[in-house]
Amino acid sequence: MKSQHLLKIVCACFLWLGVAVSVAPCYGRDMIKGEITDATRERVALSTGDNVTISLGKNQGLVRGDIGNILSRTDGKLMIGRCVVQESRGFSSTCQIIESLREIGRGDIVVFDRVDYRDEALFLTMIDVLDSAVKAYPTHEKVNILIHEIFDAKNNITQLSEKLRGELIYIASQKKRIVAIDGRRFPDFSYYPNEYGTSSQQVKNYLKNNGFDLVLTGTHIVSGNSVELSFQRVSQGDNDRVIVFAPSTTLVADGDTDKIVLPYVKKEKRVESVCLFSYKPRQYVPPKEERAGIIKEEAAADPFKELNLKRAEFNIISPVQFKVTVDGGALNIGENNMGRVNLSNGSHRVRASFRRGYYSGEALIYTSTREYTHDVILELSKGEEIVVEMVADPMPDKGDPLSFKVYRKVERERHALRPIHRLESEKLVETFVE
Repeated sequence: MKSQHLLKIVCACFLWLGVAVSVAPCYGRDMIKGEITDATRERVALSTGDNVTISLGKNQGLVRGDIGNILSRTDGKLMIGRCVVQESRGFSSTCQIIESLREIGRGDIVVFDRVDYRDEALFLTMIDVLDSAVKAYPTHEKVNILIHEIFDAKNNITQLSEKLRGELIYIASQKKRIVAIDGRRFPDFSYYPNEYGTSSQQVKNYLKNNGFDLVLTGTHIVSGNSVELSFQRVSQGDNDRVIVFAPSTTLVADGDTDKIVLPYVKKEKRVESVCLFSYKPRQYVPPKEERAGIIKEEAAADPFKELNLKRAEFNIISPVQFKVTVDGGALNIGENNMGRVNLSNGSHRVRASFRRGYYSGEALIYTSTREYTHDVILELSKGEEIVVEMVADPMPDKGDPLSFKVYRKVERERHALRPIHRLESEKLVETFVE
């Protein structure tokens, strides 16, 4: 009996130790440590959703979106929560508590992954660039950054260009939130910072078509023993920005700093067409004698749908949930029922879809579960302005509920691009060619 009792005690001790190990992670030299110094709410105990100030910032490598663990101030190994950086400053940051395992208070410890660097003189510059790049995005989202070349004032790539670009990729790759993509993997992408006025829309289209959130590029100007740096970010949206740093003397190590590695070569601009997509929804007012047939068709032998539709006193049928994609990317159709995108020469797949919406006056009372889709292929070979009309008809007399009409805007000539019908993967697809 004594031996069995002793065995139970030993097992209990091992179980207790197992629990202790699970809540006491090891924080080694690859972490940086600070503490909670203040809170935006006057509370003794803080919890999920509260904002706090911590004693770590950009000087320690923190940028918006970094996530750290919160440890008990009385037991420096006991994890009691997590927080995400909302705003990073020199030696402090504002963080939001996103997980609390117990009460959190001022003085509790915060730990983050340490950011390594290869050139100390560039560390804070690169942290500033990355923090600015991700600032416009929600902290819970990954940010896909295409890191392009850094040029001199004449668009050459120099030894300093290589050093700057290499350090930016090295530091960005350590951030869990950032997906750093080496621009040299995409030789078809060409852009110089001084071409923003004429090429920014083309860059935005490239980012959208390839799934990148933004591109980072930059320029350096060497003057004597000082260097002036500027970095430019171009995004899919409207939050483009140029960051200019004060001249620095720490970056000029020797006379080869501005030695040209790859000279500027003027590349021919890609010919693009401006494509305006015009959405034209049609409404249908069903006569009373047609209601029974419409309900039967919509219900498709589903008695529950049929019952719901019979109870719905609808008097208008109109397209709802209209969507358009171009080459797989969603196209935003604005309040004026127009969307715009620049497309390069070649083939582009356009897909449109909608559902029937059943209205009583202006109130939507039922949305069909059936989705109508239509695919077309645009074959573009000239740089001009093209209008694509997309007509969505929920109750067409004959033909497809979705139809496309394509013409050149200048001429206003319909069918200037002729449709070719072909079968692709057992689905009829229209191809419009010039």
